[in-house]
Amino acid sequence: MSLLNYCPSANQSKFDDVSESLRVHELFQKYFEVLEADTTKLIEQAFNLRYQVYCLENPFENASCFPNKMEMDHYDQYSIHALIRHRDTGEAVGTVRLVRPNSSGHRHGFPMEPCCSTLLTNIPREMQISSHHSPAEISRFAISKNIRQRVMKMASATKAGHSEEEKSNNSRLDRLLYSHLTLELVAAAMHLSDKHGITHWYSLASPALFRILRRFAIRLTPIGSAIEHRGIRLPCIDNLETLLRRVYKNQPDAWNILTNHGTIWPESKRNYIEESTKVTRKFTIVPQSQIATA
Repeated sequence: MSLLNYCPSANQSKFDDVSESLRVHELFQKYFEVLEADTTKLIEQAFNLRYQVYCLENPFENASCFPNKMEMDHYDQYSIHALIRHRDTGEAVGTVRLVRPNSSGHRHGFPMEPCCSTLLTNIPREMQISSHHSPAEISRFAISKNIRQRVMKMASATKAGHSEEEKSNNSRLDRLLYSHLTLELVAAAMHLSDKHGITHWYSLASPALFRILRRFAIRLTPIGSAIEHRGIRLPCIDNLETLLRRVYKNQPDAWNILTNHGTIWPESKRNYIEESTKVTRKFTIVPQSQIATA
């Protein structure tokens, strides 16, 4: 099921009227579709892509354990999955899952638990189970280098017959799109979270992912020191409304992409504006004429 409805006539705007980030986002919507992997076929595509990324490109998992070339584990049975596919070919380019609490308890059974169970036990009271706290662990964040490069070539090939200036501009946008897929995959996870009532993300993030996300003002919140888990990882817990509020403050265009221009999580913008207004009201400016002279 599509997480975003794409209508070219409604989404395409004159490039001069929008920022570069939103232009790249429009290009992304033209070439790719974002889906919830809620059928057997779509889930198998996600597992195939994970095999490519986690067994071949970055061999964190033993490929021989997955003879059917689908990387999966027992957490998948209570996870929801997002998938990015190329519109013309149907090829999967990116996938991410949100592991939801299982029946053993609200904070039990997350993939990060064996690595940092003490941290999860001692999380702040306001982040513990409540009617306002519905967590999931964002996991298996995968974008294939090989497929991504091939799809980018497909996109460039569609520009035959364009002027040299148009080709040059579009080639630059293609290169930006290549690095933009990370933001789009986070946006897909954000839409899944909104759809399924998820309010907080737990994560084990690598320093490299931290750096990439900071480019879009997405700043994850560590809850402890770095740990070793297939490399250095930082355990994080984030309130999604708070995370998006920070994004809106620092990069409104990224916020528009993550929330589909405020279609989801509109309160993150509203709450930021309200807070900013309160801060402004604390300071009153006294006209110069009212200042007594010595």
